[in-house]
Amino acid sequence: MTRLPRLEEILVAAVAADSVVASLVLEAAGGQALAVLVPVVAALLVLWYLRSARAGALAALGAVLFAIPQTVVLASRPAHAPVQDGLLVTEAAAGRLLAGLSPYGHDYLDNARLRAFFAPELPVNPLLGHYPYPPGPILLALPWHLAGIDFAWMWLPALAALGAGAWLAAGRAGLVAVSLSPLLLFDYLYLFNDLFFIAATLASIGLLGKGRPVGAGLLLGLAILLKQPALLLAPLLLVHAGPGRIRFAAAAAVVGVAGSAPFMAWAPAGFLTDTLAYFYGSGTDSFPIRGPGLPGLLLGAGVLPSRWGAYPAGLAQGLVLVPLFGVAAWDLRRRPSRERLFAWLGLEMVVLFALGRTLAPNYVTLAGLLLGLAYCSAVQDRAPALAGRGVDRAPGPRRV
Repeated sequence: MTRLPRLEEILVAAVAADSVVASLVLEAAGGQALAVLVPVVAALLVLWYLRSARAGALAALGAVLFAIPQTVVLASRPAHAPVQDGLLVTEAAAGRLLAGLSPYGHDYLDNARLRAFFAPELPVNPLLGHYPYPPGPILLALPWHLAGIDFAWMWLPALAALGAGAWLAAGRAGLVAVSLSPLLLFDYLYLFNDLFFIAATLASIGLLGKGRPVGAGLLLGLAILLKQPALLLAPLLLVHAGPGRIRFAAAAAVVGVAGSAPFMAWAPAGFLTDTLAYFYGSGTDSFPIRGPGLPGLLLGAGVLPSRWGAYPAGLAQGLVLVPLFGVAAWDLRRRPSRERLFAWLGLEMVVLFALGRTLAPNYVTLAGLLLGLAYCSAVQDRAPALAGRGVDRAPGPRRV
């Protein structure tokens, strides 16, 4: 019978892949000495962890393999260089908010950096016509905008927040499966904003495991304010919350409503169009069909006329997600565990994005992180790493 990889083996493989990516990025950014030094330091930290089982070694690996390359890339980037469009539109939205204007329902064609961003398969970036995220990223960007500092530097403290959330949610398994994931490294260096809501969601799960439903709910509300997929994760987290689910739901609702209601009241049509209709509508002003999901396959087969054609994404997702949620809720009530929770959450994201209009690389990362957490948590709980050497675990589910 084939033996499944242990947590330490997954760690070694992840660090090896991260080291290659980090070295290549550092070389391209002009940090030739660091391109050699970082993999060496990473290997020494792995050896330290294997000998001592200290979680500090895992945290140090995240700093070396993620924070150092990102710092070098940001420091070497020319001023006002066109970067990831989600970051650029958030900075532009923060500027509008500070000017007393609603960031929703606005055409961002007036932003030169956004106009310079180029996606090879799209002649015109539809993001120029919308701010497609909830208000959370705008609020995060405000102090950076006021200080005149590139919002991209927020990704450094966000990495620490992600590590804290991963540790709360799954201990060492969380650090290995999330904070050191090679999939996440690509997204992190490219400045995708998923990092923010993933950190808040994982911290919420961790607080549920500690029997703190109110704090967990506040963090879930924050996650929902940061990006829409957190809203789809909420129902199973509500099941996982046990008897504390009312306090959990109330706290999440307070944060979600308090953060979004002012923007909704300010420009209701713009808010709903940007954050919802953009992803489910059709036409050149909507989210284009991209990637190898179901609509992408239909487009390739000629069933759909163009990447802006009508496609019933909400109906397709609902037909699968509703029964999936029912089965997952039944399973989690019958056999509650964090690894089963992560597995069902990951499967939810697979369905959501595979049937949605776009299957982007960062969507694959999100599903991969959750499924990786499920596996690493199961491995850690059933066969403790470095047996007998003081390995601790993040708490499992606790009924509150």
